[in-house]
Amino acid sequence: SIRWLTTCALVLGAALAVSVALSTIERGRDAAVLASVGATLSSPAALRQRLIDGLGGGDAWRRFEATASPRDIARAVLKHAVGEDAVRARAEATRERVVRAEGKADGNDAPLPYWRFVPKYEGSALLGQSLTWSTPCFANVTVVVDAATNHLDGELLGLTLYATGKTSANCMSWFTFTAATATAGTFAEISTHGARSFLNVTEFTAAERWLLNTYGVRMMTADTNKFEAIASVIDTLMLFVPDILDGWTDATIEADNMLYFNAFTRFTPPITYRANPGLTGVSEADIYDGDALFVSNMDGMGRTIGIGQGGTPNHVAIFIRDDAGVLHVCEATDPNLTCTPYQEWIGGQNAIGGDVVLAPLRADLRANFNRTAAWAFLNSTVGYSYGYFNFLLGWVDTANDNYPCLPGDYTRCIVWEHAEYLLQFLERLSPAIVTKFAGQALNHRVNATGLPVADVLMRGATVFGYTGGDVTAVPEQDAWVYNTTRYGKPAVGLSNVCSTYVCNVLRHAGAFAGTALAAGVQCTEQTPWNMEALQLWDASRMGAGRPAVCQQRDPGNANCVLCGHTTFHLGPDSNSKPLAAWTGERCGGRGPWYQRNVTSC
Repeated sequence: SIRWLTTCALVLGAALAVSVALSTIERGRDAAVLASVGATLSSPAALRQRLIDGLGGGDAWRRFEATASPRDIARAVLKHAVGEDAVRARAEATRERVVRAEGKADGNDAPLPYWRFVPKYEGSALLGQSLTWSTPCFANVTVVVDAATNHLDGELLGLTLYATGKTSANCMSWFTFTAATATAGTFAEISTHGARSFLNVTEFTAAERWLLNTYGVRMMTADTNKFEAIASVIDTLMLFVPDILDGWTDATIEADNMLYFNAFTRFTPPITYRANPGLTGVSEADIYDGDALFVSNMDGMGRTIGIGQGGTPNHVAIFIRDDAGVLHVCEATDPNLTCTPYQEWIGGQNAIGGDVVLAPLRADLRANFNRTAAWAFLNSTVGYSYGYFNFLLGWVDTANDNYPCLPGDYTRCIVWEHAEYLLQFLERLSPAIVTKFAGQALNHRVNATGLPVADVLMRGATVFGYTGGDVTAVPEQDAWVYNTTRYGKPAVGLSNVCSTYVCNVLRHAGAFAGTALAAGVQCTEQTPWNMEALQLWDASRMGAGRPAVCQQRDPGNANCVLCGHTTFHLGPDSNSKPLAAWTGERCGGRGPWYQRNVTSC
């Protein structure tokens, strides 16, 4: 499942966006608030200290590191690092944005700030070399990297900026330079000949120095000014935390997330509000063991997962009855893998506004499904922690082709060089958090344990020949185990996200017998989109074969909607992907259209 570049990335992306935030002094209360926020978010040490103080000290911080979800991290950053004044100011901007966009399903007429703080990656230059490019404001931009560091105030690496050929009287360009965890920034609003910036490399480890000498300085251009960038960070974080302010309504957050998703994806039809919201009232007699349900949550986490993987659902779970005949929903969810009686589960989804559709298992696969074997697997795994350990890298199948592109012309995309910096920034903030969300999975890919991110990248290149983002594209293996917890106690076990868990239940139940998946599919490589697209589902129980109540409530939906507030359609490639042992291991496809050949990924 994708859950990167969810909240952790938002926190870290701020370092790129606001590295130039303090380069000038602005007047006014709002400017002062945003400048203070920028100073905190752009420094791992400052952000860490603000979170430690806000959470109540070192012991509370260590507990937070061990248990925090992406939403917990977003909440902590907004509460303790951003602060109520800045959050309230941005909440008003969000309300105005939602009102302006009312009735416009794709949100194109509203100014959309989400992720605009991410600068465009232009390229890299080694020590003693230069990089030249153009921006909307300057026809010619050249940055020259010094051939060696100096020791005037710590160990610094100098960069010299030349910007000429200004295209408009009222424009400016903002530049960010990174290497490992070091960042520097500057801006140009007039032609510039020799402006100096410095990267502080004093505390670089041997591996970080190797990265600098091998890959050089990463150079990026932002299309926002410093305060717009900081506001964008706050607006994007607020998608994830609907209850951050008293009176900050779920309806506003839901509408804002709808704008977010419809802008970053161009799916047809776009998500709108369902004509008949709430529970559909499907009889349990129409649900069989092995059937799945796909979920779309109209919140920041759910919509970011959908944008990243290129599909509407952000969660998938599986139906199974116990020996007493009680229908359960079994799922990998935060905080633990769990099975819940269906009536309790669907009531909870309806209460939080979850949108749920039924995916009926193919008849031949259902005939293979051994309920006893399925429960044996479930009982051996229930209680383990949700699989945050590999939920980033199970989604990323390519070096660069799995990251989102920003609305507008969709040419400014997140790339590996962003992720490389963000992971190392996070490691300076909290080694425990980066170990949880990516560190163990990265180490598996270079046959190591306990290496920091920079050391993993150096080992990947020098031992395995990986370059750039190749290491993240190594397929996850079902045999890999992780240091995790079960019922809150330390344990070693598999790392299951939602789609991985459904795949594993079906495999252990014998449903894949006689298919290509039985030859060795890596369930840990399956995202919700993969599970939706695979030819696992019974077309005769969709469309006109749906229960009558589903056809009456949602006549235009091919799938049976179990509950929901929005129009949740599975994608056009649903149930179209041939079964293959290597499925899910090499699926690229950037938004907003996610063009990909389902027969080869």
